[in-house]
Amino acid sequence: MVNPVMSDSGDYEDEWKNYFKRIISNNENYIKSLELFNLEDIILSHNTESSKAEDFEYFLSLFDESKENSISSVIYKGIKYIYVREIKDDNDSNVLIFMTTENNEEGKKTCAIFNYIVDTDLLIACCNSTDLSLVLKAISDASKEE
Repeated sequence: MVNPVMSDSGDYEDEWKNYFKRIISNNENYIKSLELFNLEDIILSHNTESSKAEDFEYFLSLFDESKENSISSVIYKGIKYIYVREIKDDNDSNVLIFMTTENNEEGKKTCAIFNYIVDTDLLIACCNSTDLSLVLKAISDASKEE
């Protein structure tokens, strides 16, 4: 599990941005494979290799009332992101999927990068908004240099 390393100034350390830069450069085509899904008139943006039908079923399963999932949101750089977490216990949860309802390129690219990391188990934490904001900032900074 990889977690953001915060510097004394409250920002993330350079190694964290470099981690995302490597992911972006090594997986450029995968990250560009964005799909848009309309779920009850909300456009969900993320990247996937599976078919739309499979993804729609997956989305629905995330919101299954029998599961202990938590739906949260965060606004970063004016873009609202929604993420679903699987709650394991009071101190542990996994981010299952990261989405945006806004159809803009920066938001979609951020979701694509984040979901690639979640899909490959490179990053599973980010359970509080402070950590998540650091991750979004590091992804954004790393994306600018590509």
